[in-house]
Amino acid sequence: MNILFVIFCSVEVTSVILGDSCNQSSNCSDLLLVSGKMCGVTSPSSFTIKGKPKKCQLDSSFCVDKCGLQYNGCSYEFCQDCPPTCLGATVCSEVECGVKFDNCYEYYCGTCSGDKACHNNTCQDTKCGDGVCEGKESCSTCPGDCGICNLYQCNEDNCKLPNCRCATENTPNNMDPKGLPQFILLTIDDAIFETHYTLAYRPLLTASIKDSRGRTPTITFYNNNAYTLYNRGSHVMNLGAEIASHTFTHTSYYGTNFSTWFNEYSSSKRFFKALAEVEVRGVRSPKLEWNEDEFTVLKLLNFRYDASLIESVYGNTFKKLIWPFTLDYGCPQINDANMKGMLNKRFKGLWEIPLSDWVDEFGEGIDSMDYKLDGDLLYKYLVYNFERHYNTTKSPFGIYLHGPWFTPSRVTVLLKFLQEVMEKYTDVFFGTSSDIIDYMTNPITSFEYRKKPVKKVEDIECPFGTQKHRCEFSDMTFDTCYICTQERTLMQNLVVRE
Repeated sequence: MNILFVIFCSVEVTSVILGDSCNQSSNCSDLLLVSGKMCGVTSPSSFTIKGKPKKCQLDSSFCVDKCGLQYNGCSYEFCQDCPPTCLGATVCSEVECGVKFDNCYEYYCGTCSGDKACHNNTCQDTKCGDGVCEGKESCSTCPGDCGICNLYQCNEDNCKLPNCRCATENTPNNMDPKGLPQFILLTIDDAIFETHYTLAYRPLLTASIKDSRGRTPTITFYNNNAYTLYNRGSHVMNLGAEIASHTFTHTSYYGTNFSTWFNEYSSSKRFFKALAEVEVRGVRSPKLEWNEDEFTVLKLLNFRYDASLIESVYGNTFKKLIWPFTLDYGCPQINDANMKGMLNKRFKGLWEIPLSDWVDEFGEGIDSMDYKLDGDLLYKYLVYNFERHYNTTKSPFGIYLHGPWFTPSRVTVLLKFLQEVMEKYTDVFFGTSSDIIDYMTNPITSFEYRKKPVKKVEDIECPFGTQKHRCEFSDMTFDTCYICTQERTLMQNLVVRE
């Protein structure tokens, strides 16, 4: 997604030059650059500049936005950690007019032409390979600094549902978004612990809130097997949740090799089957760190979907919030693909559920997961980011969390948000990750989706005919509704072909 963003910061000002032609209207309470001079208020010694960059204006003699300063008709933001000779900063934002500050405000240099850029108050030659994309450098002339050009190509005529879908800004089957269902996708990563189960998981899953189908809130748990409580896993599934894999030990990273990925995911699948009677269909890699070998293993082990790719607010791939897609034509998130060796690697039929960043009202990214918010601010951005999805493409609205994020106040806010959304909208539905992939293979209108029957849930720990067992291993003890397995000892002895 190519979403503009701003940098919030405070700027210390010891003196302000008031030029003869300065516009000092009440609407321009910060700084304004007019005729090469800085203009603004003189009273405060420091202030905060907030706002969103505006598009280029024909007339630069007036204040386009309360925040920032103007330069050649474009509004910019101040940045922090300014070098002493450069009121700018080491990093400044890029705006829609396409002009970049480089490492200091350009009015110190004038307009740098050709391959030059502003450094230390002078126009200097740019250098491919210095890690900074500037001047006339581009992905085609200097991929080392600017990144590899987006080579993702997917022909929608050859990639059609139910088994293939391009990563695109279009809705499923190009349906009118107004008629589509809006899914709320709540996911929680890592092992299920008793504390988090009692504080948050069970209260959420047993809440009296219902969508227009009559379904109560649901969660997709991306569980690593080590230290998880399998009996609680059985309980949340009885309440309508989904269990997916987060590897067995949660020790993988960008450099994990094929054999380790295979051991992790194959053992994870076997243990969930043996100890929770669940067929795991999807995965999320620990710390969202993945590589080509992982996706090769996912295909080999017949996983249906992955949910590890971040659709970042700072990305350059899409301008709109996108729906899930398949990896038949590779990975569209070009920055991630380049970094992890995934460029042009294809995994036929494997679905991807991207994690869309939350943003604030100025377009700045908040977090991909575990939002550092509480109280009214948490509620505000739950509503704001839900509406970003609902009022555009209606792609699934994701709330991505870990167990330690939950506090009593956050649980209360989350339940309040879910209650008010379901009271207000008849086309908003709870769904697990697998529910959403099922929908993608056969997209229908919200009116039709509302008629689909809801699976009955039961607030019981162990399914009928089973009972809780205590399993004791040398390095862990846990409970399960099924018979303990000694298979765990085989994990270290697995032999796979590279």
